[in-house]
Amino acid sequence: MTELPRANVRVFRIVACAWLVGWFCKAPFFAGYYLAEIWTYPITYTGLPRVLVHPALATIAWLAPLLALAAIAVPRTWTMRTAAALMTGSAFVGCIHFETFNDATFVTSFWVSLWLVWFTANARRTDVALYLHARMLAQCIVALVFLGGAVGKLTGAYVTGEAFYQLYFMQKSSWPYPWLRDAVSPDALRAIATWLSRAVIGVELALVLSPLVSFRRAAIGGIAVMLAMVLVSTWYLTSVMACLIGLLVALLLVRE
Repeated sequence: MTELPRANVRVFRIVACAWLVGWFCKAPFFAGYYLAEIWTYPITYTGLPRVLVHPALATIAWLAPLLALAAIAVPRTWTMRTAAALMTGSAFVGCIHFETFNDATFVTSFWVSLWLVWFTANARRTDVALYLHARMLAQCIVALVFLGGAVGKLTGAYVTGEAFYQLYFMQKSSWPYPWLRDAVSPDALRAIATWLSRAVIGVELALVLSPLVSFRRAAIGGIAVMLAMVLVSTWYLTSVMACLIGLLVALLLVRE
């Protein structure tokens, strides 16, 4: 059996590690939630099949990706493909289970793990076309994710900045929002919120167009935007952005 190309193994490892960082970065909170709280206070909802409300499925789906560490440590064709499929299945459950569906972590994780399913299915390829396709698919995933984010913000509350003003400038206790509340007048603070909100919408719409530009520009711009979003929001947003950042970084480092 021929050895897997080193470049492909490295891409898999970077993407899978970043995916796991995002998946488990909120473990200090979610461990107690998935392993105890949802069992102590189970939800009853007749509008969904019982399996999509049962705590066991949510707990198993959250813990299962830990098995992907075996593929990172021992990358073989079958271990990488199994890990990618397991990650995709877990993320899909996260998208539809009643306990987890409202967390965007599982949305971005699903699309990136689906990319890994495709990539590991082609893990033995060494042709240039592999990375051309891999990069375009990555750009399309970024565009799709930010299309949803941008469209969701095309409302009066976001365009006027009211949502940002209330959610961030008035309620956030992390830097720089307490400092801004003390250092800036209320009118100026409201104006900053308006322009920041519009800038975010504009940047997200720009990322929707990323498949139309070169991969390097799209990747560097996308990584910068996502890191900035984590900085101005909360480090918990890492759970949403880490897998996307890892995907772009891995493909930037490829040398055909």
